[in-house]
Amino acid sequence: MIFNENLENTNVESLLSGIKNYSVMTDQIADNLHDLEKVARHDDKIAKRVNQAESEVRQASIILAKLLEEYSN
Repeated sequence: MIFNENLENTNVESLLSGIKNYSVMTDQIADNLHDLEKVARHDDKIAKRVNQAESEVRQASIILAKLLEEYSN
């Protein structure tokens, strides 16, 4: 975790910045998993698991974005 070494100096602004960064990263990972699922369609079992991973990562991105919105106000 990027905040571990600096826990005592972490403030709300830096925490929100981290949440924003992770929200963007998880959204990008979900996009990449979506592309991977298309490539994996020749193996239905793999494609389904990659699709599941995409859905879960996308959900994490949505949760982080909502958290950021909630605490940015």
